[in-house]
Parts: sequence; C-alpha cells; structure tokens
Amino acid sequence: MVFCVPRPPLAIGVRERILEVAGDAVDSAQLGRFLSWWTQRSDYLDAIAHGEPRRNLDGSPAGEPDEAQRRQAAGEVYGHRAATVLERIEARRETAP
Repeated sequence: MVFCVPRPPLAIGVRERILEVAGDAVDSAQLGRFLSWWTQRSDYLDAIAHGEPRRNLDGSPAGEPDEAQRRQAAGEVYGHRAATVLERIEARRETAP
C-alpha cells in the first residue's frame, strides 16, 4: 500500500493511474488537492531527499527520485541546510552494506 505512514515516494503518474482505476468514483480536482497535500508533507519530501524508492499503487517499486528531485525536496524541507543534509545522506548511502 502506498498511502501509509511513513509516506513512500509515489510513482510518477500515480494520479492518472488512480483515475484509470477509479473512473467516475473519484473527483479529479479533489484527487489533485489530496495528492498535493500528501506530497508536500515534510516526511514525504524527506523520503524523496533520501532517495527512497518510488512506489506504484500496489506498493511495488517504481524507480527512484532523480538527483534534481532529491535536491528540490531537500531544499523544501531543510532550506539553507539542504546541501549539507544531502552530503550526509550520500555519505551514509555509500557506507551502507
């Protein structure tokens, strides 16, 4: 499941996939507002900054955030400290087994 806490990064195009599956049962504008709210949460942006795998609706892996997405998310969460935080994240990723 992708709509859980902690919030995993969502697959690119998840909005369209939800609309395909739900059809007329979901209001497109309301879905857009929900997804905007969901993806602007600090824990979601932190997951992007850490490069956690994106997830499809069924929870399966859907790639990873690219470097630009990671930098943007880190900037939104950590502000002027973003570069330092990303350096620490990278250092941990390089030493992880």
